[in-house]
Amino acid sequence: MLLSNKAFCVAALSSIFSLQIFGSSLPYRLLDFTPASEVENPVLARVEGTPIEITRSELETFLENELPAGEYLSLTLTEKRKRMEDLIDQYLLLWDAEQRNAYRDDKIRRMLADTRNLLMSEQLFSEEVDGKNPKTVEEAEELASAFIETLFQKAEVRVNQESYDLLLELVKKDDEWAKRYFEYSIDENRRENEEPPARPQIDGETLSHVLAICDDKVTVTIGDCMNAYSAIPVYDRPRLERPEGFQNILKDLFQHHLLYTEAERRDYENHPDVQKLYQKNRNALMKMWAYERLWGEAGDQMEAMEKEDDYEERLRSFHREHLERVYAFEENGKKVYHRYEAIADRVPQDYYDWLVEVTVANEIRELREKAEIVIDEAQFAPSP
Repeated sequence: MLLSNKAFCVAALSSIFSLQIFGSSLPYRLLDFTPASEVENPVLARVEGTPIEITRSELETFLENELPAGEYLSLTLTEKRKRMEDLIDQYLLLWDAEQRNAYRDDKIRRMLADTRNLLMSEQLFSEEVDGKNPKTVEEAEELASAFIETLFQKAEVRVNQESYDLLLELVKKDDEWAKRYFEYSIDENRRENEEPPARPQIDGETLSHVLAICDDKVTVTIGDCMNAYSAIPVYDRPRLERPEGFQNILKDLFQHHLLYTEAERRDYENHPDVQKLYQKNRNALMKMWAYERLWGEAGDQMEAMEKEDDYEERLRSFHREHLERVYAFEENGKKVYHRYEAIADRVPQDYYDWLVEVTVANEIRELREKAEIVIDEAQFAPSP
């Protein structure tokens, strides 16, 4: 439904959501949610006092993702056992981030909310369109269009008439420019001898004017609409002075909100596929937070070192100590070493990268010292 009023004040509303994963029925996993079972999917390792349990399917999925197919398939049980230590390390960093309440970090909370909304919307859209098994692309597009139209008609959309009138003036000027630019772009002689026609400039204040609001929650500005409109080829653009043309572009701009609102109404938050994908994304963000914290610590160490009088000498010492690992290369069949003076601008970055490795390794060592890791070694023993 499309209503209009002369002017209104709006405020963008946003909700922060954090899934209580430990209260859900999902196991605490990074990659695979196959339930543990004594025979089919035994627990290979656990960390006492935490929900961490690494099953066979979890390890296999981890190895499959980390290694080339040929290498993964040829691993022996002993090699898989060694590789499992890397997976345990990832879990320890993830669990440490949980204990540090990383999910309360403002950036993480916003990303989690966006992730949850997107996953719910995608699941709903997939079931409403793909779930009806369209036979052709055209049929799928018709199903999608009809579904969005249904949601749009149920929504309350209000338009600021003053902003709408201004928008029509702006799109008219942009259409005129776009047609001139199109004619210019296909004329080789003009391209070689003339400057392209200048695009009309719109000031930031005008672009920020609220154009429409949906369900008193989500707003679009003149700038949002102009960006969407300008991205359409000039001869395919909708006629915004006509109700159906304007509504079509509003449907595109409000589509994510329309899908999310309907998905929330249908309780897609608790859809099993949504929960699984959400937990995977949540854990990936939590691990990212853990690594960024350690990268920051390494950066602080680097900044402190840069202020010391022996900064240059420490870089030279690092260069000498890492000649073989970092600064050696082959030339005409002989091993050659980069001189410090030739790569002095590169060494600080190499030193920082090394600090990151050391900082992460030290953190994992400390976490392992505090953790009680139990591994079922019998699962990796060769068959008699």
